[in-house]
Amino acid sequence: IKIAKRKSIDAFTSTINPSSSIDYLWKNIKNFTGYRAHHGIHSMHTGNNSPSLTTKKDEIANILSQFWSKNASNSNFPNEFQIHKQNSLNNTRTISPSPAAEIIEKDILETELTSVLQTLKGKTPGIDRIPYQMLKNLPYNMKHRLLQLYNNIFNGVIPQQFKTSVIIPIPKPNSDKTLPNSYRPISLNSCLSKVLDKIIANRLWWLVTAN
Repeated sequence: IKIAKRKSIDAFTSTINPSSSIDYLWKNIKNFTGYRAHHGIHSMHTGNNSPSLTTKKDEIANILSQFWSKNASNSNFPNEFQIHKQNSLNNTRTISPSPAAEIIEKDILETELTSVLQTLKGKTPGIDRIPYQMLKNLPYNMKHRLLQLYNNIFNGVIPQQFKTSVIIPIPKPNSDKTLPNSYRPISLNSCLSKVLDKIIANRLWWLVTAN
């Protein structure tokens, strides 16, 4: 399969010339990055027990969003857990980090980035449409700039795009496709964000196992 994919990419790139149309280029790029058009949801009840239907895409998106948010809300957990969570959030005491914890707050090294890039699997990109394969094949100067970006984020503010996911509703088998509870959400996060997550996770794992 990998050989066939490589031959297909080589065949495509050999046809590119100054007169190639933009539509042709983007159509093939989307195919290679795993993008597929979704048929979408044509109609949905405004509630699980509501007889009325809507066909408006924004209303369908809001119905699913509200349904999933309600399922994930604190009200679904025991009262004891809710109180404990709120007390933890209200606890603002300052904790001095240990020397080992201070180590994992230092700038990210090139070896850490390279190690994570070598372990990447999957091909579905997030909202920025940047797949793992693109990151793994970056030239050295671009990887260096990526490392600088991660260190700027690590010592500053996480970009909003890193915290934004594309939610894909997947229909459950043998269910009424007009009901919001007939779908389960799949979250597509930014691959750039997930690489940084993996680097931080490796550091936390080192801290736990070394201490």
